[in-house]
Amino acid sequence: AAGAQARWGRAATATSGLSADHVSGLGFTGVDADNVAVGFEQPFLIGTLVHYNNPVHHPADAAVLHVDVLLSIEAAYAERVYAWQFVVDETPNVAPCAYASAADRPCADRITLPPSSQVDFTNTFQLGDVRGTIEFVGFAAAIDGPITSEFISEELGENVAYIYGRVIAGCPDQCDAARSASSAPVIVQTPTGAACRCVCVPGVCEPPLVAADDCGGCRGDVL
Repeated sequence: AAGAQARWGRAATATSGLSADHVSGLGFTGVDADNVAVGFEQPFLIGTLVHYNNPVHHPADAAVLHVDVLLSIEAAYAERVYAWQFVVDETPNVAPCAYASAADRPCADRITLPPSSQVDFTNTFQLGDVRGTIEFVGFAAAIDGPITSEFISEELGENVAYIYGRVIAGCPDQCDAARSASSAPVIVQTPTGAACRCVCVPGVCEPPLVAADDCGGCRGDVL
């Protein structure tokens, strides 16, 4: 897939010695591959994120890149676009640094994806009897390497992270009427991200149940 870039700031030429075109930015290139076998809830490579990290004068402490990822799901005969919002913590380049940094290149920045942007339970596709969606999993420094929730990017470099997602169960249209007090699932924000929930009938579906089918198939996160 063709790459996209966003740039920001004004190059700090006096302190970095770089030319005026060395501003900061993010670039994203999606994986362009056919017939990739993906297991349910198994991380798979979605694309490559490049942070062009240069000293800049900037108007704010954070920059945001909105990325729309188009995925074709052959088994579901569907294409879906997932909107992700990467947030860059632009740190002052003065020690002490907020994140681990090379002594001669202070200070590294941090890139994250807010929990509210990691999964959209309403943007689903049908896989047999299961309704699925795509969840952002995290960043890896190398393909098939350990996946983390943040991307620490050294100053004065073009730093690369590999973006992983996974197929998870989406929200059903309705909760199980026999076990749930609500007819439709509710999407809520939790400390670890979005969750799809049904309200349990007391004595029938008491929390904390964890099976995927409890209270109408809402991924095990029940009230």
